[in-house]
Amino acid sequence: MENSETQGEQLSCLLFELAGARYAVPVARVFEILWLPELTPVAQAPFDTPGIFNLRGRIVTVVDLNLRLGYRAARYQTTNRVVVLIDDEENLTGIIVDAVREVRTFAPEQISDPPEYGMESSGRASLYISHVARLGDELITLLDEDRLLRYTQGLHEQILEVNASLGESGELESVPSREIPIFCPEATPAEREIFQKRAKALLRAGTADEHSGGELLQVAILSLGRELFAIELDHVVEFTDVKSPTLVPCTPNHIVGCMNLRGEILTLVDIRGALNLTAPGRSRGSKLVIARIAEMVLGVVVDEVLDILSIPADRLQEIPSTPSGGSRKFLRGAVPYGERFAPLMDLAGVILEGGILTGAQNVGSGSVK
Repeated sequence: MENSETQGEQLSCLLFELAGARYAVPVARVFEILWLPELTPVAQAPFDTPGIFNLRGRIVTVVDLNLRLGYRAARYQTTNRVVVLIDDEENLTGIIVDAVREVRTFAPEQISDPPEYGMESSGRASLYISHVARLGDELITLLDEDRLLRYTQGLHEQILEVNASLGESGELESVPSREIPIFCPEATPAEREIFQKRAKALLRAGTADEHSGGELLQVAILSLGRELFAIELDHVVEFTDVKSPTLVPCTPNHIVGCMNLRGEILTLVDIRGALNLTAPGRSRGSKLVIARIAEMVLGVVVDEVLDILSIPADRLQEIPSTPSGGSRKFLRGAVPYGERFAPLMDLAGVILEGGILTGAQNVGSGSVK
């Protein structure tokens, strides 16, 4: 992460947790976010690289971020996530984290250089720290993703040889256990089954060659009511929590209220009605999609932000059925997500043509820094 990125420009980052602390990487480098699958260890890999996995025909080198930062190793859990980052050469590197939290946009004045400790080297972790960002009373460590990725670039040439060992099923061929240990030997049979099912699901969706050269869509997977939806990140400023919204009298039901977000008054809206989803009363969703549409910034209330994915545009599917009998007007295909499909929502269309602006302009919208 170069200093120029933090001078005069806002920086959109994905926030995640590791060993009780919060870290962030630029959203522009995030290729996909996954649940931890079973990994295939590679001979002579660095101690902080537990293995690789097949992501739709592309090999992802996975780094244990705890070890890379010089911290004590932690037992892998089925609740761990893998944040897949992409470098300028389009190599994919996954970092294992405890939990993925949200996307935040930091203004230049929120970002500062990391502290100096008066020593030539203050430890392994400092090699990968670029800046520190202030988020209210909390400090977020911004990682230097270029250094994280450069460290593994040498491995990618070695991994290309492993690519040749992909069987017809797309699974990585086994290597004698006397040479390479198994992944997470402490896992229970139930945990190992979960890891293995995830790995198989990731390779079933087709190969990278089938989709090479096409448009790549960056989308967020959301839950709204009991349904899944996907939205493109083009209009998204950040994701955050709903915090003590103030109800506004004499406004339509789709106006949830307003909220102070870093000194700006933000209007919160409920889009369930525009999608013809059952919407009894005002939304009680706990997450916000902060969206900039038609020079307005609004907070769209959703239940949960589940994932951020990068998918080839040609992997969009026909909408198998309209969610809960809702309208297809603002849906333009479906994103494969595990065993389900998430309809891709035209968020700008919902806001501009779904009656959401009625009443919203009277409440006010912030510029959100």
